[in-house]
Amino acid sequence: MGMNGPLALALFAAVAAAAGAQARFDAEAVRLNNRGVAQMGQQFTERAAGTFAEAFKKDPKLAQAAINEGIALLTLQKLDEAKKALRAALVLDQNNAQAWYNLGLAQHAGNELEPALDRLVAIGDAAHRQGLRLPLP
Repeated sequence: MGMNGPLALALFAAVAAAAGAQARFDAEAVRLNNRGVAQMGQQFTERAAGTFAEAFKKDPKLAQAAINEGIALLTLQKLDEAKKALRAALVLDQNNAQAWYNLGLAQHAGNELEPALDRLVAIGDAAHRQGLRLPLP
């Protein structure tokens, strides 16, 4: 089973972010986040969601863990939980295109079409600033 575009992008971003995260974040939280990335790559999505939640609890400044948890929950179609995790990440990093994009996907999946459209349009500028290319749903 291959990875879809958003999942592959999320995993790539998580691994890339982890390289610089060691100095800024709790080392155990980074390790847990990395474990969750590995679990997602092995299609253990439910387990990964829990691992990301544990990482975020260990270091509530590690926005990437909350984003990854949101992506895992979105993959599991746990939309309300996914939106909550993604919003927690946005409190820490309001310009994070990946968080906004996945929040838009969660809203789209929940048939919240107007807010989803607003989110997906708004992430265009943020993605451009971060050098990301995000596939549309």
